[in-house]
Amino acid sequence: MKKERANRWIAIAIIGLVYLFLVCFPFSRWIASKWWNYGISLAIRVAFLVFAVLYARANKLFNPRFKRLHWKDFRFLPFLLIAISNLFVGLFSAKSGSPLADVWLQIPVCLLTACAEEYIFRVLIAKEAASQTREPWKGILWSAFFFGIIHLTNISSVDTIVPALIQVVYCFFLGLLLGYMYLETENAILPVALHFAFNFLNGMLIPTIYDLRGDWVYFLVNGLVGLVVIGYGLLLFFMGLRHKPAENEDQGDPASA
Repeated sequence: MKKERANRWIAIAIIGLVYLFLVCFPFSRWIASKWWNYGISLAIRVAFLVFAVLYARANKLFNPRFKRLHWKDFRFLPFLLIAISNLFVGLFSAKSGSPLADVWLQIPVCLLTACAEEYIFRVLIAKEAASQTREPWKGILWSAFFFGIIHLTNISSVDTIVPALIQVVYCFFLGLLLGYMYLETENAILPVALHFAFNFLNGMLIPTIYDLRGDWVYFLVNGLVGLVVIGYGLLLFFMGLRHKPAENEDQGDPASA
């Protein structure tokens, strides 16, 4: 049993390392064309998803579940505030005047990134940890921890250390919300949607519309929105998931897209 569990974690680690290698490899250093880099970025993410699903299936890891939305899922709607927190910062900022044409091109990139990372951190890591420990909160914490840590790869120079560390912290808290959503509902659509909204709206669209500056207003507004959403998430957690045992009947099922 211990060997089987170890083998499952090794398989998950391999999937995660392959993803890190693919998304961190500096293709742009040798390819000057913006469109070639864009196409490669999309192709890499599609290829990874195909590899991850097939490799997970071969190693009998957990399979992602996609369900129709239920009326109970609307209790997670306030989580979307964290995906538009920069919009509230924008109320105190000037319009940037930057063109939006290139932003819309990032929709498929953000969607594929959300699918890949939710597959790794929620479907595989969170579910596996919750299943092996029979403690859902441990699955949530471990997946959020690794989700935050991988953003250290954004450190490219001394000047980027502090911004990357800040990103690690807020990605950890975002990971808590995403992990809770998945383990509570077993529906991958919900964390993928929130992850995509966060990356595209807060990371791409809103910063293009507004001239956002990393001043005290930026951190204060984002911090307050984050506290409100995390507090709401904790309320939901202690009302429900804490009393829900980790399900184990899916272990051994082949992964499927």
